[in-house]
Amino acid sequence: MYCVIVASKSFGHGADKDQVYALFHKYGLEPVFTSLKEAGNTLPEAKGLIVGTEMITRSTFEGAISLRAVVKYGVGIDNIDTLAASEHGVRVLNLPGINAVTVAEMTLGLMLAVARRITAGDRSVRAGRWEGLIGTDVVGKTLGIVGTGAVGCSLARMVSGLGMMVLGLDPVENPDFLAAGGRYVPLDRILELSDFLSLHLPLNERTVHFVDGKTLARMKHGAFLINTSRGKLVDESALMDSLSSGRLGGASLDVFEKEPPSQKELLSMENVVFTPHIAAYTEETLRRMDDACLATLSKALQATGNEERER
Repeated sequence: MYCVIVASKSFGHGADKDQVYALFHKYGLEPVFTSLKEAGNTLPEAKGLIVGTEMITRSTFEGAISLRAVVKYGVGIDNIDTLAASEHGVRVLNLPGINAVTVAEMTLGLMLAVARRITAGDRSVRAGRWEGLIGTDVVGKTLGIVGTGAVGCSLARMVSGLGMMVLGLDPVENPDFLAAGGRYVPLDRILELSDFLSLHLPLNERTVHFVDGKTLARMKHGAFLINTSRGKLVDESALMDSLSSGRLGGASLDVFEKEPPSQKELLSMENVVFTPHIAAYTEETLRRMDDACLATLSKALQATGNEERER
């Protein structure tokens, strides 16, 4: 069996432990559940590594002398030094599209929550108040989707029943997005027309603070910003200014520049809905991700093993 370090806290979360170990053994893998900081002598012996949001740096690859493959328990690999991995002959893999429907479902939920003031109403009732809160319709409005990959396309299909006009922004047009009823427009138009703007971009040097003060100033007055992608896509200081001024009607954030968030001013805003980076977390998706992660890792390790024997 191949020794595998499981540094993702989400892997197997909520599942029966015996079933989790049985799943590893099904794929010929022996797991060690630990953070990389506490991996100790296991790190040099590990052939595989399963990671969540923990940073995987050059020093990790220098210490993991037997490592052959890293699998991200999810989609985004911005926390992995892919250049260092390549230099050390380590394959970096992920699970593209595995949680697309689940994230899109959460995005729709956050849209409804902030527009219809659902969480504000919940807080009101719990506090013993009975307030006549006035929300905003979602039906018939315009949704701008920035990043039309698997999640963006899933979201476009979900809102089709709400009679929304769906606009997309992406450097490469996706036929699936067009088939879902979306149409592509330039950045200026998507900002000008969108009542709701939802972010579904990867995080890289070009997308850090994609939404900054200038972007927010160009958005439709009273629009809502939804981010279930990566926290650093949004300049939170600029967002707070826009929310405070009334330029934006509200925001829903599942991700933050720093997690957990610590900006008291942001967290105190009544027109923002917060969730703790849980868009991809449902029982069904986690179990699907468990199996797909191990299948991907096992296949990669077997392939590298065959390559080594052929040399």
